[in-house]
Amino acid sequence: MDTGTIRRVRWVAAALALTAAGTFLAWAILFEINLHARFQAQSVAVAVRSMQVGSTTLEESRPLLERCRASTVPASFTGQYLADTGFYINVGHANLERLGERFYFLRYAGLAFWGAGAEVYFRNGRLCELRFSFGTEVSRKGKFREGFSLTTEQSLGKNEFVMSGGHVTGGSRYMFTRVHHITLPADATPAERAHAFAYDLSCVTRLGGCRDVSQVLALMPIRQDLDARHLITAIPLLPSQTAPVAQTRQLHRIRVNEDLQKAKLIHVVAPLYPPLTGRRVDGTVVLHVIVGQNGSVKSARYVSGLANLRDSAVKAVLQWRYKPTLVNNSPVDVDTMVSVVFPPLSKQVPEASNK
Repeated sequence: MDTGTIRRVRWVAAALALTAAGTFLAWAILFEINLHARFQAQSVAVAVRSMQVGSTTLEESRPLLERCRASTVPASFTGQYLADTGFYINVGHANLERLGERFYFLRYAGLAFWGAGAEVYFRNGRLCELRFSFGTEVSRKGKFREGFSLTTEQSLGKNEFVMSGGHVTGGSRYMFTRVHHITLPADATPAERAHAFAYDLSCVTRLGGCRDVSQVLALMPIRQDLDARHLITAIPLLPSQTAPVAQTRQLHRIRVNEDLQKAKLIHVVAPLYPPLTGRRVDGTVVLHVIVGQNGSVKSARYVSGLANLRDSAVKAVLQWRYKPTLVNNSPVDVDTMVSVVFPPLSKQVPEASNK
């Protein structure tokens, strides 16, 4: 091999070595940024777990709000919780998000796209609404990026323990599956709160990234907490059975699976796209619904889905009617979930129809 060839080989080897070193250095910097954001999100989750609606004060929360550079929530949001003020803490890194959009392979190098945040609302200086949310991409499916969204909240205005799931798609490149929303009642026990806010975000800085919601929050203990709380009111006792006084009270409400309750629909009003929404998109809006003893819908609360279709979904479902549900020949309220599907405009059914 002549001297010129040897020199060229050395230059190529040096260039490759410099490229590899530069690539590794860039990855190390991005990984450190991602790791720092993850530690910040984990500290927010720990702080949220230590807060308690009804007792934690605004002054006690100010160090956390200042440290995390919390932004003030507009009055239009605080009003729905009858709160005087509210704050939002956003954790993540915009540059990493943009890189993850452009270079999909980064998720396999410990740089998976993710985001986390907390919302805290105060009434008369005390915490009245607490929420922690997390979302991440888990895989790619065709032209869509698959991911999941997970939210835990506790509110003074809610007394039901609810754990719901769903499927959100359309309107963007992201398609969220295994969507979970956990709602704790105001009187949640320390164990229930510890389980529901026990977020482990270490998976966002692992090689390969998050694979499933179970890597972020163990859902089994929460499900057991929910079943234990609803066992008394969801299982009617036979007259021959003996039970503590707490179990023999009259049954007023039961939880029913969405598919089972759907079979009792007798009047459906199809959802309509809201005016001036621009590009028509497909999507599903998940609602938490209470059906009254006469079969009418008493309340419909947004859980997940396309936010710009939320009001139309609620408006439609509030007009639905079901066959009354009887327990021991007495009508009861039903606690259930409803998935409202918005088809393309050309496929919409008439505004109202009967089943």
